Amino acid sequence: METVYYVTHPQIKKTAVIFAPSTAKARTTFLDWLERNGMIGRGDRQAVRRNLVAERMEDSNIPSDVELYY
Repeated sequence: METVYYVTHPQIKKTAVIFAPSTAKARTTFLDWLERNGMIGRGDRQAVRRNLVAERMEDSNIPSDVELYY
């Protein structure tokens, strides 16, 4: 069952609503999106992951920059 997560990073000005089965999968999905869109490099993933904030949400109607699905 998928859960809704709101994922942010204090130094990246993008937010995401992500439908994923776990917090770890939500973070990975956001990292993949950031890398594909040239916002982080492949070698930066672990450093960025440490500061990601993934909050479990009840409602998916939260304003965000992107909506992603695992």
